[in-house]
Amino acid sequence: MKKTVLIIGAGPGLGLGIAKNFGRQNFRVVLVARNQSHLDDLIAKLQAEGIEAYSEKANVADKNSLQEAFGHIKSKFETVDVMIYNAGITAPANLNNTSRIDLESHFQVDVSGAYQCIQMAIDKQLNLGTKTIMMTGGDLGITPSADFLPLSMDKAALRSMAQALHQSLAEENIFVGLVTVSGLVKSGTHFDPEKVGQAYLQMYQSQTDWEITYK
Repeated sequence: MKKTVLIIGAGPGLGLGIAKNFGRQNFRVVLVARNQSHLDDLIAKLQAEGIEAYSEKANVADKNSLQEAFGHIKSKFETVDVMIYNAGITAPANLNNTSRIDLESHFQVDVSGAYQCIQMAIDKQLNLGTKTIMMTGGDLGITPSADFLPLSMDKAALRSMAQALHQSLAEENIFVGLVTVSGLVKSGTHFDPEKVGQAYLQMYQSQTDWEITYK
């Protein structure tokens, strides 16, 4: 029976790279993002490779939007075997040009959205049957930068959440992990999206350590 991977925060870079890696392993791919036209482009690229792919429009900063999207996904696919949270605001931002409201907006996308998605993935009533949850981390969560202050803070929070939930959810036979990407994802380089995407597939297949670092 074909398994389903749900990729939240799907874009033409890493999101697509992850989707291709799982799709080539006969996974059904479901992509979630805010922009439907961008999603349509990604789906067309995956289908051109013979990958079964679908999309669901949602804003990870809006709890109602996420709840509605997960409801649609449940009705269409019944189960989500693997969920990957790849959403994040990666633009530079520092103490001088970032207000408290800005900081909270970043946190909603980078961390709170992930938290809600995990809650829904393991919700007993929704019953998606998710057994693998992975998130996208970065070096900023370990070595912060004042020029990327909100992202540094949020990646550190995401890393802590992944480590804590890896321990607690293991008791429910649910694997939680973090892929820490130690560089700028760019096509044609060592950090090509499809190469980095292999780390997520590797983590899914091994399910041992809570963190894998791609560097």
